[in-house]
Amino acid sequence: MITTSLRLPKSLLDQVRARAAEEDMKTTAWIRVLIEAALSDPGPNNIEARVRRLEAAVFEESA
Repeated sequence: MITTSLRLPKSLLDQVRARAAEEDMKTTAWIRVLIEAALSDPGPNNIEARVRRLEAAVFEESA
């Protein structure tokens, strides 16, 4: 692995840290997962992206 720096506004970093904690992940690992997903995702209409959006809508409404 190679280390790199990333500048983020404090408010954004706080949100990232909170989301990573919700998923019981380290902040850097959570960011890496998102980057890897974005690079492997061929577009907003692939089946995985569509399922994620549907799950988010269903679980958000039932919460």
